[in-house]
Amino acid sequence: MVQKKINADDISVAACGDGVGLFYQDIILKTPGQHDWIVPTHELAADILDEFRTYEVLTDHTPDNVIEQMPFTRLALMSLDWVHEHKQETIQSMLDYVDTDLLCYRAKAPESLCKKQHDVWDPLLSWAKIQHGLVFEMTESLAPLHQNAEVLQRVQKKLAACDDFTIAGLRTLIEKTKSIVLSFALMEDVVSSKQGVRAAELEELYQREYWGETDEDRVAIAQKEEEINQIVHYLHVVRESNGNRSQHS
Repeated sequence: MVQKKINADDISVAACGDGVGLFYQDIILKTPGQHDWIVPTHELAADILDEFRTYEVLTDHTPDNVIEQMPFTRLALMSLDWVHEHKQETIQSMLDYVDTDLLCYRAKAPESLCKKQHDVWDPLLSWAKIQHGLVFEMTESLAPLHQNAEVLQRVQKKLAACDDFTIAGLRTLIEKTKSIVLSFALMEDVVSSKQGVRAAELEELYQREYWGETDEDRVAIAQKEEEINQIVHYLHVVRESNGNRSQHS
């Protein structure tokens, strides 16, 4: 099948219903899943349009390897083509992290590592308790930890209240950090992306202090920080007011 080629410079954005649509020659674009390309805010639409324009030509079925290089487009597509039809399944996959949250699994030794975990992770758990009523248990065992039912119910309620676009971003953030608590803290600006990476990679960074760090290690950390920063930016723009929308631009 011959794919229709689209010049990205001919794509525009405009208010469309309760959101902002992406248009080609005044016709709403369709996602690969054949949903209308409509996102919650003008800023997210502009971010996606910028990614489209990074490439000279698009087709009606953009290859996955290209989409992987377009973080805002990828997250929006996850929302439109997956979460929209599988929200409960997606939330359930996120709830699986309640019992495996990185911040709850502590080292027994050495003391210096234990102190780092205490200094970096404990304030986040305290914030989750005060802000969201989430009281997580901690363990020094490698055996799976089962959090109490109230924690699970509170996290489930918080996720159920999120729109599809927020769920797509949060799910990706949780997968990156292995922590629901840290992901909530990143989304709510309690920690910066740099601090978030330092918390998520605490044990790895601790090892590097003793065994040294290679150029590849530094590149990997910088790349993860950039990825998390993009997801946090996405979460911020989808949660902003939809009041300021423009006509075709």
